[in-house]
Amino acid sequence: MDSLFSIAINYKPHPLPNLAQVLIKAGANVQNEKGYLHACALARSPDVLKALIEAGISDCPHEHYGGNTALDYVTKLYGTDKSINCEDCCKILIEHTLEKKTHSKMPDSIKSNKELTEYWNACKANSEEWEFAIPKTAIQVFSVQKTNKRFCPIK
Repeated sequence: MDSLFSIAINYKPHPLPNLAQVLIKAGANVQNEKGYLHACALARSPDVLKALIEAGISDCPHEHYGGNTALDYVTKLYGTDKSINCEDCCKILIEHTLEKKTHSKMPDSIKSNKELTEYWNACKANSEEWEFAIPKTAIQVFSVQKTNKRFCPIK
């Protein structure tokens, strides 16, 4: 099943995301060292990316990808590929990064993109549980929450 998963992720000319998702749910051995998270990000497969993260894969630097994380790799691609799938992969990996490490430093690849920088900052604010904002009224609380949730769904 593991080699079938590898084929589904790395299939040319296009990955087979539906098969990959089924195999993850069936218990395929998906491991960090195999670079599957990177492969899914590069293939712009947000659904498989989510499934891998739910299966416990974390975004670590990988030697086959120049020592970069999947987030670094896909945000660099987002500079030239503005597809919705590429954007979704960036956002999924930003959320995953900040859920795992709340105090993560913003990668340079994100700093160079205004849209992703705003998303990172909104997610970071949400993951820090609003400590930065001390509103005085219920209306102010709602306003701050509404503004940040518009950018990032992390609670």
